[in-house]
Order: sequence, then C-alpha cells, then structure tokens
Amino acid sequence: MIDFKSLNTVDAHSKPTAIDIMHPATGEPCGFKIYTRGPDSKEYRRAVQEYVADARNTNVKGKGKAKASDDLDQSNYALAICMACACGWEGISDNGKELAFSTELLKDLFLSSPNILDQVFDFIGKRENFI
Repeated sequence: MIDFKSLNTVDAHSKPTAIDIMHPATGEPCGFKIYTRGPDSKEYRRAVQEYVADARNTNVKGKGKAKASDDLDQSNYALAICMACACGWEGISDNGKELAFSTELLKDLFLSSPNILDQVFDFIGKRENFI
C-alpha cells in the first residue's frame, strides 16, 4: 500500500531547484546557477494555460490558424515557461560585481543566449529533477 502524501509532487516542484549552467561557448561548468520550479508547480501550469489562451486569442482576432513559426513557436513557448518558472540565480557578475536577479535581466539573458534558455527548458522538462 502506498502512502497518500508520498504521491504529492506539487510541493517538491514548487521549491526552487538549482540548474548548473554550462558555458554556451565551452560546454563546461561556469559556476553559474539558475533556480527554477518544476512542471508540477502552479507557476508552470499557469504559464502553459496563459500561453495557450494567448495563442487562441490571437487566432480569434483574425490572424487565422497559428503556424509553427507564429505564436506556437517552440522558442516562444520555452521562453514563456522559463520566465514563469525561473526565480533566482547566483554566480553571475557584471564587470566584477555580483549581478542581482531580475526578470528583466533574465529575459535579456535568455534572448541573448538561446543555449542557456535551452538548458533551463530541458531541465524543467524532466520531472525527476524536482523530486
């Protein structure tokens, strides 16, 4: 018999978990960590719902059917999910000064380094990373 509480994944997925980021140019660990929540967290589920609703609303407003290159583009989806789930970082500086986390800087990072966006998105997609 299994204990009911042992089936709860939301609590574990809601706690920030560190991702060791690999440097995009070298593929080596660089001491930079991004903290994120998992796919069973309310942040992730809300981001998916909002993304789908936005895509539907875009289609209703006369754009026609969404195409892979339009609103349902994988990179836009990855950005939406990662922005909703990422909640902190450590080990990054700007001109030798520690860089405080902000969603604006995070978005700039993801847009200027798609490799880091991919690392975070791939990590979030694996439930076992949060259990």
